[in-house]
Amino acid sequence: MNKTDLIALAIYIAIVAAFYLPVILNPSGVFLGHLGGDAGVILYTANQYIDRQPFDVASYGLPFGRNLTNMGTYQPVFVWILPHFSKVFGVMATYNYYIIFNLWFAATAAYLLARMFLHSKHAAFVSGLIFGFSPYMIARAIAYHVNLVATGWVVLFVASLFYMERKKTALSGILCGVSLFLVGFTSYYNLFFSCVFAGIFYIFFWKKGAIKWITALATKI
Repeated sequence: MNKTDLIALAIYIAIVAAFYLPVILNPSGVFLGHLGGDAGVILYTANQYIDRQPFDVASYGLPFGRNLTNMGTYQPVFVWILPHFSKVFGVMATYNYYIIFNLWFAATAAYLLARMFLHSKHAAFVSGLIFGFSPYMIARAIAYHVNLVATGWVVLFVASLFYMERKKTALSGILCGVSLFLVGFTSYYNLFFSCVFAGIFYIFFWKKGAIKWITALATKI
């Protein structure tokens, strides 16, 4: 990573900072968007977990006794990582910082993926802007959908797949596995989509004969 790359990443930071300026100035007292749905669930459970063991949630949501570990919004990162930051920065500030990081990381990961294929750094920079600050990402960030906003890890996983296909080494395979783990660690939704993409990727690159078979089958249908 050279000076140009660092400048691109710094610009992404500046854009996120400008967009989230009220939150950055008062991270413990301001939400940019609405506090409801996923946000309410995660804030509530994060508070509970500060002094409790992971997955000890059978009695939460009384009087209904709903076990929140069964909810699709309940990823490991909210159980094992964020509560520790909450002890230091507070729950609301931790939540805000997590959203801000993922918005920046999505743009950064898209930039790095584009750099693998594009000779133009300017084009790669625009690619990061388009993905990281797309209407989808902005909407997920404002809505505080903490699982859906963590798409940067998906992009990192895609990059690791292409890297593994090029290098075909044990290290590249380990990196690919670690990146997929991080996808699932932050979002079960993204883990599902990443596994589907990995299957398609495998067929395309390593089972080209299967592509011919599928194409021939499709022409007969």
